[in-house]
Amino acid sequence: MLIAYFSWAENAVQDNIDAMTSASVTNPGNVAQLAQWIENETGGELFSILVTEPYPADWDGCLSRANEEKS
Repeated sequence: MLIAYFSWAENAVQDNIDAMTSASVTNPGNVAQLAQWIENETGGELFSILVTEPYPADWDGCLSRANEEKS
């Protein structure tokens, strides 16, 4: 069984994170953790979908890019 997943934490720029002023994007993200739990229960194989150009680590920047991609 293949468990394919997409995690913002694995696809975001990880430098210059200031955890004091905003939430940080850290690995493993929620989706990756869920995928790992499914892997443990099913014995499946994980496949992380990765982008070639990382998403911004800040929420507004990520949302802006996502909206551009949807358009």
